[in-house]
Amino acid sequence: MEDFWAGVWFIYDNRGRPAWQLRDGRVITPAEMLQRERLFKAGHDPDAGSVADIDGRDATLGPIIAVERGMCEMSQRDLAAVAGVSQSMVARLERGMCEPSWRTFRLLLEAMRLAPVVDVRELDDQEDDQTTAPSSSSESVGGLCRML
Repeated sequence: MEDFWAGVWFIYDNRGRPAWQLRDGRVITPAEMLQRERLFKAGHDPDAGSVADIDGRDATLGPIIAVERGMCEMSQRDLAAVAGVSQSMVARLERGMCEPSWRTFRLLLEAMRLAPVVDVRELDDQEDDQTTAPSSSSESVGGLCRML
């Protein structure tokens, strides 16, 4: 894989907000760029598209947990013990078998001394056709908001 920063430009989007323009022309938020850099540093290709997608809509919380846990050099057992969840739950989340509640996701990140960041933005015209109804669960993270 080539140099992570080659051909990547820091810009301001059409609303004057800071953004990154990738080699392929996509414009992403600083939070998305940070996640791409973390994936790259953990030995994953940020463009591989191999992230589990449970409901067909950008389900990425489990892989985020797996990447961050690896970067913290914690075992699943250690992470589970500090977060107060079972090791089998951490394994299921990381394999993409289920999505964590907001509370569980936050506890896992805090156990690794990290904080979740939520970026809410308007949908592009192309994405409007793909929008799903929000979940009825108050702790659900899927659907309209993405974790970055």
